[in-house]
Amino acid sequence: MEHIKEEVPRLVDEYSKEDNNEFRHVIPSILKKGLDKVNLSMFDEETKKRLLIAVGDEYLKRGSITEAFNIFKQLNYKEKLAEVGDEQYKLGLYNQAIESYRLSENHSKLRNIGENLLRNGHLNEAIKSFTILKDTEQLKEVGQFCLEKDKYPQAIEIFKALEDTTKIIELGEHCLKDNQLDLALRAFEIIQDKERLNKVADKFLKFGSVSKAVKAYELAGNHSMITFIKENFSESTIKRDSSYI
Repeated sequence: MEHIKEEVPRLVDEYSKEDNNEFRHVIPSILKKGLDKVNLSMFDEETKKRLLIAVGDEYLKRGSITEAFNIFKQLNYKEKLAEVGDEQYKLGLYNQAIESYRLSENHSKLRNIGENLLRNGHLNEAIKSFTILKDTEQLKEVGQFCLEKDKYPQAIEIFKALEDTTKIIELGEHCLKDNQLDLALRAFEIIQDKERLNKVADKFLKFGSVSKAVKAYELAGNHSMITFIKENFSESTIKRDSSYI
């Protein structure tokens, strides 16, 4: 009995909040029909905004996260976007949560999610958070960690965010030597190093990966090699990559 008494104030408060919702009678119909099919032109802008917020809140309450996100994004309602981000994070929708926090300009939540994701091994998403925050020191630490653990794709993206050309070249050269040609291509494409892109293309061609060689030669602006390949290889060969690498 005692626990029921303790719950009464909360229940009354929740009922009052619902009862004070000026749109409580129309929201179920809107949700049933679909917001995109409802004509709201009869409302002034302020009323329309309050209605959309109420609908967004109801979507959030029902777990329709995408719909809630779209409404609050349209309204540029930063506080509510942060709430959406919280729900997305709980559901493991990390990239979506990061985007919601970015739009809400909530740097505190972005930092928290970045640190939590890093601790739990979600490197790509953690990197995205720290990149948005432009947290140079944190990115350097994560970049060094990625190098030590041979996580080269993530390291390349970090050094791209840091605009560290020297590190990107080092990584690209290492990947080229180790025949990790897709990664080498990515590294040298970032810094638009045509000489090194040609080296990657040469190796692709050597290993029979013709279409990737063409792509690398295109990035390098090597038109003579592109012409050579197109004149000496069939169209089907150019489109088909071998799996030697």
